[in-house]
Amino acid sequence: MIGSAEAAPGWGPMLYDVAMEYATMNGGGLVADRGSVSPAARKVWDYYMNSRGDVTGIQLDDLKNTLTPQESDNCSQRVALATSASAFGSEKSVKTDWVNSPLSKRWTKPPTTIEALRAAGKLIWQEAGDLPPLVDISDEMVMLESFIRRIIRENLPPWMIDAIKRREEQEERRKEEGRH
Repeated sequence: MIGSAEAAPGWGPMLYDVAMEYATMNGGGLVADRGSVSPAARKVWDYYMNSRGDVTGIQLDDLKNTLTPQESDNCSQRVALATSASAFGSEKSVKTDWVNSPLSKRWTKPPTTIEALRAAGKLIWQEAGDLPPLVDISDEMVMLESFIRRIIRENLPPWMIDAIKRREEQEERRKEEGRH
C-alpha cells in the first residue's frame, strides 16, 4: 500500500493517467487504495468519474456479492462505504449507496498518454525480455517508471495480481516456444 505519494506540481494528473493506462494494458485497470484514501486522492477519483470522458469506471462488487453472484469482481468496499452519503447521515441505503462512489470501481483508459509520450520521444518502453535500450536512461525516467510500477503493484486487488501473473506466465511460455 502506498502511504503517500507526491509529485512536482502539474505531474500528478499525468502520472495517474500513465499508471491507469499501464494498469489497463497489463492487468485490467487501476483501483483506489482499499484501506484509505486521502481527501486529495478522493478529489482525483471524483474528477475521473465526473469529468473525464476518456476513462471507464467498471463497478466492482463487495465481498458479500451484493451486486453479482460471481467472485471475480469482488473487492473490499470499506473505503467506498466510509465515504458514501450514508456514512454522512444521508437517507440513501447503506447497502447500495457505495456503488455511486468512484472508489468502488476499477478504472480503465486507452493508452493515449503513453502513445503521446512515445510519439514525442519522451518514453522509453522496454518489453519484458528485450535488450536494454542503447541510450542512457535518465535518473528521472527510472524513478518515474519505478513510481508508476509501485502505484500499480500496491493498489491492485489480489485477483488482479493473479491475472497479471497468469498473463506474464503465458507471455514467457510463448517466448520460450518461439526460441525452440
